[in-house]
Amino acid sequence: MESLKSYTTHRPWTMPKHPLSYYQEWNEVVFLHYKVNEQLLRTFVPNQLELDQFNGECWVSIVAFNMEQIHPRLLPSIDSVSNFHELNIRTYVKSNGKPGVYFLSIEASKSMSCLLAQKISKLPYKVAKMRRKNNCFESDNKSTKNFFSIQYSIGEEVHQKNNLEYWLTERYALFQDYKKDIYGFEVHHKAWELHRLKIQRLIVDYPLYNSFFSSPPYAMHYTNGIAVLSWKKTKEEYV
Repeated sequence: MESLKSYTTHRPWTMPKHPLSYYQEWNEVVFLHYKVNEQLLRTFVPNQLELDQFNGECWVSIVAFNMEQIHPRLLPSIDSVSNFHELNIRTYVKSNGKPGVYFLSIEASKSMSCLLAQKISKLPYKVAKMRRKNNCFESDNKSTKNFFSIQYSIGEEVHQKNNLEYWLTERYALFQDYKKDIYGFEVHHKAWELHRLKIQRLIVDYPLYNSFFSSPPYAMHYTNGIAVLSWKKTKEEYV
């Protein structure tokens, strides 16, 4: 954990001074990025948060990955709750001028992991049936009728991120609403090592958000994974 703290030149701001709380790994990550309508997106995001834009356009991303080895700083990981598949739909926001992401949806493959995450972080995890094998990832949430399925191949490495790729991936804060408040979560990791992604099959059926996914993704990426440090949530204050 401590050695990871020395990689800071790529960060847009300094790391928090208070002690870190968790270690985790985000492995075999698939990113699908979509341009979306600003007015429609605004209806899904709390008013306290500013919609972040790239060249005047708003974005939503689907992120599918393996969450592994998540554990508190002073405790070991436990396979039954520390390792699971996750699929989230996120958009890009600012809170008090600081850029980050906001989850429109966040699902995981283990019910106990979801319960613990809900209790500790207050993030709106929901459980879904997920499976992953041979460059395929599938998620099926019967309660919400959310369904996602992708088959893909991994392309060449991105040796130099362009401005959009950096903007979409190098995010070091999460802002999420809970009841009437907004909470911020800080994270730290090395810069993403991205690869191109090629899609053989893709089905995205999220009834609440299908209007965002009516066209193919504008950009797609894959990464083998990254180690992540994170801190406890803090309440955002607004004037």
